[in-house]
Amino acid sequence: MESAALGSSGTLYSFATVFLHHGDLEPPFTIGEVQLDAGPLIRVTMASVEPELSIGETVHAIWHVARTDEYGDEVVEPVFVGGV
Repeated sequence: MESAALGSSGTLYSFATVFLHHGDLEPPFTIGEVQLDAGPLIRVTMASVEPELSIGETVHAIWHVARTDEYGDEVVEPVFVGGV
């Protein structure tokens, strides 16, 4: 395996909104599969519950503060938004 730079945009392949979840994320939230322009199909968290999403739409990643750790540092992760 080797490192490879991947772009942050792609095409929404599928998505589903989760309303009942026992884990770290507070529902409702939307999970999507995005075919990155660079090639791989990845599973992602969408930035918000977006009922206006549509399969085939172009989406891109933005940085989102997920939480603050025990040292007071922000933990960020990419989330995807539509309407590029």
